[in-house]
Amino acid sequence: MTERFPRYIQIYEPFTLKDTSNNSLTFEPNGTPSNILTNSVRTKVVNLNSYDFKDFTSELQSVFGLSFDVKDDQLLTRHNFLHILSTNYGINYSTDVTDVSNVRIIFNNYYDQSNNASFVNTNSSLHVQSDKTITFSTNNTDLSTNKLDAILDNSGFFGLGTSNPLCPLHIHKSNNNSQTLKTQNSNYSLTFSNNTINDSLNKIIDNSENSIVFSANGIDSTSNALSICPHSSSSNGIKIDHSGNLISFGNFSLKDNNNNKLWYFDIFNTNNDLRVSNNSLTYSPLTISTLSGDIGIGTNNPLSRLHIFGNTNKTSLILGENIQNDKSVFIDYLPSNSGSISNLILKHSGDTNSSAISFNKGGDVGLGLTDPSSNLHIYGDNNKTELLLGQEKSDNRSSVIDYTQGSDSTDGSIYLGHFSNNKNKGINIKSSGFIGIGTTNPLYPLHIIGDGPQSNPGLTAFSQGDSSISLKSTTFGISVFAGNAIYGSTIGVHSDIRIKNNIEKLIPNNSIKLLRKIKPVSFNYIDNWNQGNDKMFGFIAQDVKKIIPEASSIVSSVVPNIYEYAHFDDTHKIIYLKDKITSCFNNEMPVIDIYNKLGNKDTVKCTKIIDETTFEIENTSILFEDNDVFVYGEHITDFHVFKPEIVNTITTSAVQELDEKLTNAKKNIKEQDNRISILEELVRNLTTRIFKLEQDKKTM
Repeated sequence: MTERFPRYIQIYEPFTLKDTSNNSLTFEPNGTPSNILTNSVRTKVVNLNSYDFKDFTSELQSVFGLSFDVKDDQLLTRHNFLHILSTNYGINYSTDVTDVSNVRIIFNNYYDQSNNASFVNTNSSLHVQSDKTITFSTNNTDLSTNKLDAILDNSGFFGLGTSNPLCPLHIHKSNNNSQTLKTQNSNYSLTFSNNTINDSLNKIIDNSENSIVFSANGIDSTSNALSICPHSSSSNGIKIDHSGNLISFGNFSLKDNNNNKLWYFDIFNTNNDLRVSNNSLTYSPLTISTLSGDIGIGTNNPLSRLHIFGNTNKTSLILGENIQNDKSVFIDYLPSNSGSISNLILKHSGDTNSSAISFNKGGDVGLGLTDPSSNLHIYGDNNKTELLLGQEKSDNRSSVIDYTQGSDSTDGSIYLGHFSNNKNKGINIKSSGFIGIGTTNPLYPLHIIGDGPQSNPGLTAFSQGDSSISLKSTTFGISVFAGNAIYGSTIGVHSDIRIKNNIEKLIPNNSIKLLRKIKPVSFNYIDNWNQGNDKMFGFIAQDVKKIIPEASSIVSSVVPNIYEYAHFDDTHKIIYLKDKITSCFNNEMPVIDIYNKLGNKDTVKCTKIIDETTFEIENTSILFEDNDVFVYGEHITDFHVFKPEIVNTITTSAVQELDEKLTNAKKNIKEQDNRISILEELVRNLTTRIFKLEQDKKTM
């Protein structure tokens, strides 16, 4: 059990207690006692400087009519007492007391328990409680309740310099001190002020917007602003003005306090351009030009909407996640340096320069290399370079230009053709200049293997027992078809006996009769553009076909049945002929070739015959200057081709027949000459005999 001592109160300084009725009790050590009752107001002075607690409460009861119910377990020890010092009042708790929890001072109306307030001390905190506003004041020498420095109202709002706080923290400055709120530790502080730099900052208002407003001239005053700056220098701070603009009084920067790294934000010239840089302004990673709106990365002077500069050796741009394989694309610009040509290189991450696209100064483009030496330079690898035209690598889906690199012992070659694993189906050009069609190993300047069959080209001839020329084979094909002339000194025909079988000697018969029916003609070609104006000699294929049907075959081609300039209405796609008429077309809706003045050709379909000189075509892909169009002619499927080898064969047969007749005639003539010689000899003999007979007769 805790040891108890007599309750004891020690008084050192005079003090007075009053109630609302002005009854007063003054404790004045060594003073003059008095006890006065005037108009029901009691004024009592006592002069003892120490009291037993019961005596003290008796004095209070005699003046104020208070009653006390003091229990033993609430007695105060001599280490816990109310005392009055020379300069302050309070409750003193001795440091050797082990338990001061739940010690409280309570203020209330004893009769109705109203006007409650208390100070409660617990082991963890000191609680100040009240059912009314709590007011704080300083330098209040007369303890007047009219003086106010701070207030905590029933809503929990705290006001400094105001009796009516409008938000959780409401500061109102009424004096001329420029600082409204300041927290300071050594040289670090936070200050809100209304000095000349910041106009007016002295009020925290506006709980309707849950915001903080610093104002001296109303919430919406244009002079309102918030400034943050070091306590020692307001010229190195920042300010947010009434419009929300962030204003820097000096160079604005962001600093990482751990490693002392800086980002600078600098408005650096008369154009008010913004520059953002790291640690140094020597190389600016970001510049925004306010006049043009241009953005520069790595340059202080952007010259386009986006201007990127790395350094004098290289400028790089990465598009993608990172620099790992297949994660990004690199765009590198290498400026000209020490005589080199500036170059732009594009490649995927993980790829070497052999997979790059490059574009150098001068317009040369490289695919697969960074130093193109021609307008378009494509390089695959040391073995092959391939160019694919079309949808995909499959039959009938694309075409290929494939270059195979040569060596000291092998020729390089280029393949042009439709995509196929069999390169015999295309054109192969060797580095020797030999061209192979249908073969990858041309042995001649133009080496063609393969043919394209036409309708009944076949082989016609006379054979033993024939009464006329006839078709002998329908499997003969065409390897070369020329729309115009073929010039050369010699034409060779495969005729080696080792490639033939079923050989039969042709017996000429009736060849002269056939040749007599064929009519040679002279003529000029309609297409003098391609064929020239020279007079030609030959045959008409249709005429020959009537005599020797096998000497003419049918192919598809174009005939110049219009061959004139016409007017073209580009809006309505209508062609107006000048001299020719539409009845010369062989088909109801013909397909025709047309040219512009530059010689560009397009093949279009006639969609409507309007009248004898006018027809409509489908859309064309070429442009016509002055609406002049040259209409060449019509595509047909019954173009007649004359096969001279058949006529040559018949001619040979006829010549052989004539030669045989001539030989027989010569033989007959010789025989006749012999007979004449014999007869002449007989005549001479007879003449001589007759002469002798006549002479003998005379001598007789």
